Amino acid sequence: MPGQNPPYPKENVPDPGEHDVMFGRGGGTNNHPGNIKFRKLCHDHKFRYLAASKVDKPKVAREVVALWRTMTPPGRFLSKNSKTDSLWHDVGDQKAREKASQCLRERTPDVKPILDQLQKQASSSNINNAVIPEVTVSDIQVS
Repeated sequence: MPGQNPPYPKENVPDPGEHDVMFGRGGGTNNHPGNIKFRKLCHDHKFRYLAASKVDKPKVAREVVALWRTMTPPGRFLSKNSKTDSLWHDVGDQKAREKASQCLRERTPDVKPILDQLQKQASSSNINNAVIPEVTVSDIQVS
């Protein structure tokens, strides 16, 4: 129909796009535009994740996945069915959340001074009771 977006399949994807996070190892996936954008999105939420309690960390990761999935076109998390398969499929929200958690945990050089400060504060107060603000799609810009 005119005016409607074409379907954005979750199975048998031949060519991942800029809103797709590719699972896998090596430069091909690390340098993929979607993976680069997803790392930026995670970086934008990293301090909130690191300051969150153990109970709240998965919530932050779920919010990152939800933000990614609500982009236009929708963000996907893709893996190949096998090493010989040339098509990609979406891995689902659980694996996507695990990927987001992994990315949010990464200790990048700009995070170390903040972590040191958080550890100092945690030793003098109870940082685990900090309130984690809600995030909406309008709060984040992914370019």
